[in-house]
Amino acid sequence: MHSQLCKSPYVDMGFGKEYKFWDWWFDLKDEFSRQPPFANPNEYLDYFESIPNLVTGDITPNYCKLSADNYSHINGYLKERGYTVKVVFLMRDPVERLWSAMQHTGNFDGYKLDSYHIRSRYEVTIKNLDRVFDNVFYGFYETLFTKDLDRLIKFLDIPHLTLNPNKVYNSSKKGLRRYVDVDYNNTYNYCYDRFGMDCFGQRRI
Repeated sequence: MHSQLCKSPYVDMGFGKEYKFWDWWFDLKDEFSRQPPFANPNEYLDYFESIPNLVTGDITPNYCKLSADNYSHINGYLKERGYTVKVVFLMRDPVERLWSAMQHTGNFDGYKLDSYHIRSRYEVTIKNLDRVFDNVFYGFYETLFTKDLDRLIKFLDIPHLTLNPNKVYNSSKKGLRRYVDVDYNNTYNYCYDRFGMDCFGQRRI
């Protein structure tokens, strides 16, 4: 998603993709965290204010584990600086998401750790986002390149984006699903109820 957004002349995401600032600032460090390039919120926001383009942002998956209070503080910082705040929360089949995280870290026992699972508990993240933000886009990796694309373009209010619908990143190892599928029953059911039975492309078997 980051690389596709950056193709637009109306978007400048800065020098990085995942700035990983807010999870560090709120002391929610885990194996996905790293020392951010900013010492405090003012430095972070000063940097983004130096970017002249219309649309900018921070694509850090670890922000999904922040609490509603954390989101409220972030929203306050941004509004004080005069930002128009738009939140994009993209989901993926939870097992696929877990496998992608395990590949990223090289920890193939990650499915045993809460720090990996919490990033796929979408029902928790959504409830926290809904409590704080008025302008949230909810979409799915599996349908982003088809039915969600027009919605995203309108939401971000930028000219046409060209995404690659044929490339699948980090497709999961088949055997993983039998170990963890049941752990995500609540997540699957919540998403099916809220977004429809085809939100992950097709219902899992």
